[in-house]
Amino acid sequence: GKVRGKIPKGLEDRIHLPGAVPNSAVYDYYRENAVDLFVNASTSEGLPVSIMEAISFGVPVVATDVGGTGEIVVNQVTGTLVPPDITAEGLAQAIAEYYRADPEQLRRLRTSARQFWKEHFDAKTNYRKFVEEVEEIENLIAENRDFTPDAITQRGRQCHQQCNAHDQQANRLPFPLQLVLQYGNNRFH
Repeated sequence: GKVRGKIPKGLEDRIHLPGAVPNSAVYDYYRENAVDLFVNASTSEGLPVSIMEAISFGVPVVATDVGGTGEIVVNQVTGTLVPPDITAEGLAQAIAEYYRADPEQLRRLRTSARQFWKEHFDAKTNYRKFVEEVEEIENLIAENRDFTPDAITQRGRQCHQQCNAHDQQANRLPFPLQLVLQYGNNRFH
């Protein structure tokens, strides 16, 4: 479509625009290709599953600070948040920082991205935490202590977040990646 016609001459064989692809194809791509960085330049997001997928493979992320992205992209832990109104030049600079980085620094960032995913978005971990929170609420109700609306609301929010993460993150596996850029519904790699 419109984007394909804007690929600079000489790069046509290096830029592949598959359009919408099933998740299984995305995971296959991650398994079969070395990806160094995931870039999401969206202007609007909820809680981006594509970013959770990237960090589940230990891939650092550069992403615009929109919607729930800041819950996943933590500067120097899982990647870099950039302003939602960033210019193309600013985005290019953020990407270039990763290619100029020390290999040991990148290795630590990949490890911390994967660890962050395991702690916050891994279905196995979150499901266990969710069950523990439900059991704690049941115990509070049974003991009739700390049964204030604030206490229940706080625990309910935690359970809701863990349940959503469980639903969205079933069967994620750790594999290395190369650069993947997502803009809207298009993934460029």
